[in-house]
Amino acid sequence: MEKPEYAHLAHRMGVEHLAKSISKHLEDLVKSKFSATKLFKSFDMKSAKKGLLQGYSLRSFGSFPIYEVSTEGPPHDMRFRCTVRVRDQAYASLCDHRHLREAEEDAAAVAYKDNLGDDNIDMLLEMVNKANFHVTQTLKEFTIKKSICEPCFSSSMVHETSKMTRWLSTVEVDGQVFIGETARSKQLSVRKAASSAITAFLEDGDALMVSVVQGKRLVNAVPTKLKHDSTKKHRRKRRKIRHQ
Repeated sequence: MEKPEYAHLAHRMGVEHLAKSISKHLEDLVKSKFSATKLFKSFDMKSAKKGLLQGYSLRSFGSFPIYEVSTEGPPHDMRFRCTVRVRDQAYASLCDHRHLREAEEDAAAVAYKDNLGDDNIDMLLEMVNKANFHVTQTLKEFTIKKSICEPCFSSSMVHETSKMTRWLSTVEVDGQVFIGETARSKQLSVRKAASSAITAFLEDGDALMVSVVQGKRLVNAVPTKLKHDSTKKHRRKRRKIRHQ
C-alpha cells in the first residue's frame, strides 16, 4: 500500500474497508430477497395474468403473445419496461420495474384487461381452474340450457417418451372442438378438455356460460352447515312422504 503505483487504491484497502463492503453487500442482499418475496406474494394474490393472456391469445388468435423488453440504468440498478403484442396490438407496462417478471406481468395485465375487461370474468376463470370445480357437469348443464347436443368427448393415449404415456382429450360443443392439456389419466384429461371449453366461452363473453358458472359459484359459497341442514330437511321430507 506504500508503493506509489497503489496510492490511488489506498482508500479501498485494509480490513476496515473490507468489513464495510461486506456489510453493505449483505444489506443489499437482504433487501433484494425481501423485495422478491413481497413481489412473489403480491402476484400470487393478484393471480398472474401472463398465463391467462397466453391461453386467451392461443384460443382466440392461434398465436402466442410476444414480449419485448427494454432496460434502463446501470447493471446494479437496472430497470425493466415491457411491451406485449397480442395479434397486431401492442400493450406497454404502466411503469418501470426492478424485475423482468414484474414488468412482463404488468404489460400482460394491461393487455388482458383491454381484451377481456371484466374482473368478474377473471374471477370465474380462476374458479373453473380449481381442482374441486365440476367442469364436466357445468359444461353439460350449459349445453342443456342452450338446447344443443351434449358435449362429445374423445380421448386417446399419447406417447410423450418411450417410457411415459399420457392421455389427451378433446370435446365438441355446438360444432366447436376444444383440446385440453395432456394428463396422467383419462379422467383428468377429460376434465382439462371441459375446462378448456368453458374457459373459451367465458373469454368470449358468452352470457349463458357466465350465468351457469356464477350459479356454481353461489352454490359453492353456501356454508357447509347450511348445506347439511338443507340435506337433512330434504331427507325428513322424503321419509314423511313415503310413510304417508
